[in-house]
Amino acid sequence: MTKAARVMKDHAESLTPVAKPSEQPKVTLRVEQFATLGRHTPVTVRHLRLQAGERTLVKDLSFVLRGGERIAITGPNQVGKTTLLRAILANDATAITVNPAVKFGYFAQNMSRLDLTASIWTNVTTHTQQENAVVRTVLAEFGFKANALDVAVQNLSGGQRVKVSLVKVLLSDANALILDEPTNYLDLPTLRALEAFLTSYPGTILFVSHDETFVKHVATRILALSPTGLADPKQVVTKKITSAERQAADEALLAQFRNSF
Repeated sequence: MTKAARVMKDHAESLTPVAKPSEQPKVTLRVEQFATLGRHTPVTVRHLRLQAGERTLVKDLSFVLRGGERIAITGPNQVGKTTLLRAILANDATAITVNPAVKFGYFAQNMSRLDLTASIWTNVTTHTQQENAVVRTVLAEFGFKANALDVAVQNLSGGQRVKVSLVKVLLSDANALILDEPTNYLDLPTLRALEAFLTSYPGTILFVSHDETFVKHVATRILALSPTGLADPKQVVTKKITSAERQAADEALLAQFRNSF
């Protein structure tokens, strides 16, 4: 064996193989809260003119959110994605019809729904119908072990507060979730836990995300906003992502985290 070949062989043997992403456990939610909505249409938007003050963001927007769908709202910055979510929540526009059986759970980055003086456990369990074991499992998947659940939210870091706020919404008594950039500030294990939860969620989900891989993993349909309406009028169904694509995305995300320190 030549010297160059020996060097290449030694280098290959020194490489640590990249572990495949571990499978996230599936959480089984109590389904009573979802029964009233069933497969009825939660939200219908017909010819909505989306505005921010006097400025028109989208001229003419129409779509239907059907029961059990997981729709991703995508598009460039300042096109009105968050404004659309807020308009649906407000339900005060004639162009928007929200089924009376819908009960929204809303996640936003401002975390205004957290009680800072209360514990992690109290914040999450105040408005949930889920069993304590389910709550503990989800909290653990988001990085909160049993011995930390009595910690007051005010003593947590900003990233930890985001996680508590997210779990509080996910386990609330809602039957439809509206999530505005839920992946911000999440590490890789938590991101995978969120994907596993959402893909097994029995209700309806409408979310905004710039994370293309997350959208591919979670969404059953994509609505791409543009100033004129939907950039994709056919409302493209997302393809299943392969294990190789998932591993490549994981490695890219890990590299991003390493470079940020």
